[in-house]
Amino acid sequence: MIRRIPLGLLLCSLLSGGGGLVAQDSATLIGRVMDQETRSPVQGAFVALMDEAGVRTAAVLSDATGRFVLRAPAPGTYRLRVERIGTESVLTEFFTVTPGQVVTRDVATRAAAVALEGMEVTGDARCELDREEGSATVRLWEEARKALEVAEWVDEAGYIYETRTYRRRMDERARRVLEEEAELGTRVGKGAFRSLDADRLVQDGFIQRDGDQQVYYAPDAATLLSDAFLATHCFRAVRDDGRLGLEFEPAPGRRTSEIRGTLWFADDGSLDHLEYRYLELLSERDARLGGEIYLTLLEEGAWIVQAWRIRMPLYEATESASGDRWNRRLVGIHEVGGEVRTARRAHSIDAVFSARTGAVRGEARSEGGDEPLAGAQVFLSGTSYAAITAEDGTFLLEGVTPGEYALVLDHPAVAEMGELSVGTTVDVQADSLVAVRVAIPARREILVRRCDSRDLVALTEPDYRDPGEPSVVGGVVVDEEGEAVREWPVRVRWTRFDPDVAGRIEEQWRAVVVVSGSRGAWVVCGLPADVYITVETADRRLSRDELEAGRGSWGDGQGVGRFWGGEVVWVEARAGG
Repeated sequence: MIRRIPLGLLLCSLLSGGGGLVAQDSATLIGRVMDQETRSPVQGAFVALMDEAGVRTAAVLSDATGRFVLRAPAPGTYRLRVERIGTESVLTEFFTVTPGQVVTRDVATRAAAVALEGMEVTGDARCELDREEGSATVRLWEEARKALEVAEWVDEAGYIYETRTYRRRMDERARRVLEEEAELGTRVGKGAFRSLDADRLVQDGFIQRDGDQQVYYAPDAATLLSDAFLATHCFRAVRDDGRLGLEFEPAPGRRTSEIRGTLWFADDGSLDHLEYRYLELLSERDARLGGEIYLTLLEEGAWIVQAWRIRMPLYEATESASGDRWNRRLVGIHEVGGEVRTARRAHSIDAVFSARTGAVRGEARSEGGDEPLAGAQVFLSGTSYAAITAEDGTFLLEGVTPGEYALVLDHPAVAEMGELSVGTTVDVQADSLVAVRVAIPARREILVRRCDSRDLVALTEPDYRDPGEPSVVGGVVVDEEGEAVREWPVRVRWTRFDPDVAGRIEEQWRAVVVVSGSRGAWVVCGLPADVYITVETADRRLSRDELEAGRGSWGDGQGVGRFWGGEVVWVEARAGG
């Protein structure tokens, strides 16, 4: 008995916008952000108006001239906090504003880029960041906080995004896209995803049940900045393959479903992306389950989420033979994600961000590269970038986000390869074209690649004669329409005619039985020398017990011929004889 475990998912949006009415008794603050040494304007500084309790009441980015305009929501006492990646944070003295007043405040900043080179990483976890001033962990957190706080503010600033989102079902190794739905859309203020309220996530966990479904949540900027998250997670500076990151994990004693992740930094010290995994799924088998969120710093100083994805498991539950338990098996991965293609401010037609993309142009060939392969699907594994090859075997993938991808070729002829795949690795750069050539190997090469049953033949024939070179017979099992048939028994029989002591010719034969794979492919390798080969298929599917007991009826078979050693022969076997 097999039962599917339904899974829920949540894909919300990460970039939100909003506006509001200006109260009549509000005050206006104007000013400029200047470099302390050069006196040149600083564009893209995040200027926040903070009340006496330390709560941000308004914020804005300084423009190309360094100017900013803020409105205090009510009379009172405030001060300005000015921050930007690569500069020191500035906190002004408190000042008081009255209804309708216009207040001028200029702010001078000083360059202070975080030097990743040589930063000492101790590996010690810091669970109270406010008590560890000066450590690498805290310095990295301060830089990450600047980006996250601006990204959170952008959620409220009314940006308009052209996005490409997708939902796809992948195999359990996340290598092949089995099904996908993708769409282009426009979002006002919400570009990627918005998570659940941070307090609820901390209390109830990042994997929650909703009836008979499981819902998987991811952290957004507001979550990572929240007091609830900071109070229940520990951080440490880490290095990995030359990259510097800020790793976080739940504090000891947490009992809810949790995540562990890393905020990775670019070479210039700015935040690059977040990756996270669900702790309860961190087995080797499920290591890919989790997600990534990629941030981009716009020229005007705003941070946006430019790309994102979340991977969730698809399980199959099988009842045990005794019926007293269910065994859970990972059978696939459900991935949801997308990317921002362009971004602009509300009431503007000029884009403040356009994704710089690349393209992949290629040619697909068959029969070892001798013939063009038309009608093949070419895709970048793990993405929605796909194309169908033309009559001359050519294809073009456009608008590809820069990065390194596995390019995969799929075609009915690829089924003959069994579990092997055809493809290559491509490194896509912005504003560039990558040229590739992929080819399905010749059938002889396919069979040799798939050889894995030499020992089976040797065990079947005690006086096994090693042919020296691989002797292989294999192919695919097909039905009457020529479609591949999976899990169909194939018997490969070899016959030798040896003279006995009286000089008479005696026929001796032995056989092995294999079952076609999920794509109809089968192979028998290491056949002995100087034998006649016949390939037979069962008249029906056989159970495991029948196969082990040697039961079942076989068709007339196809004579392959005499093997002297070193032959490689392809057979298209018909299911049912």
